[in-house]
Amino acid sequence: MGGGGIYSLVWSPDGRTIATYATGDSIQLWDADTRQPLGTIFDGHADVGFELNATLAFSADGRTLFSATPDGVVRARLLDAWPAATAVCGRARGPLSPEEWKGYIDEVEYFDTCE
Repeated sequence: MGGGGIYSLVWSPDGRTIATYATGDSIQLWDADTRQPLGTIFDGHADVGFELNATLAFSADGRTLFSATPDGVVRARLLDAWPAATAVCGRARGPLSPEEWKGYIDEVEYFDTCE
């Protein structure tokens, strides 16, 4: 899986997803059956070798992925689309306006992402 070094690997409780902490300080999600990537999450730390002591864990229900880094930062990432979208819309206090949408993603027709 992947072309870079993997420093931490954890299986989801249902065995269908693998999360890896990889070179470049990124968390990657993989389909366990097909070994195809599902997505990448960047933690934002740039120190070389930072990922060597980072750890990962899934919640018991597999809906949240936790990462912990050597500087003591623990992050929780919602993996279910609906709760994640609801959380983002709550933090953003609603969807992008049509004007904001045009400024960021003009090539896609506007729709209310928080419906």
